[in-house]
Amino acid sequence: MQNNRRICISGLLASGKSTIAKEISSSLDLRYVSVGNIYRRNSSLSGIENPEEIKKWDNYLDSLIVEEIQEGNLVIEGRTVGYLGNTQKKDFPGLINILLSSDPEVRKERARKRGGERGLRRDSLDVHRFYEKYGVDIFSDCYYDCIIDNSFISAEESVDVIKKYIERRLE
Repeated sequence: MQNNRRICISGLLASGKSTIAKEISSSLDLRYVSVGNIYRRNSSLSGIENPEEIKKWDNYLDSLIVEEIQEGNLVIEGRTVGYLGNTQKKDFPGLINILLSSDPEVRKERARKRGGERGLRRDSLDVHRFYEKYGVDIFSDCYYDCIIDNSFISAEESVDVIKKYIERRLE
């Protein structure tokens, strides 16, 4: 197996990114990195109103995500990591991009259980924002090596499928 692994897990809110990424990172003894945590640690958009300043800050946050991917030995999860990871594939051909998808009603129920339904309204706004930012649909199939619809399988089953896929890819 490859020494320096890079596994990017993307998906919309309540698609299982965090739950599955934490389990994969633990079972493969890799660093777990959350894009949400990177944003929270580094984001200070309050007071910035100039669109050019916001764009600079957003690009800076993307550069932090890319730095994590380049460092390697990680499972990184977030909405944009599949697209950003794809930009690194020429330098790291073993990088694996996984997209988690779930039926919207299933995601709604998951979000409701953890009190995050409000975030679901951001999904369509974020997809549009990412299109404006990158000029592409970051959830397009073309950026992902493996796409899993986990609407009707458990997190454990999703983890098992992903681990088997990773093992085969990195043999």
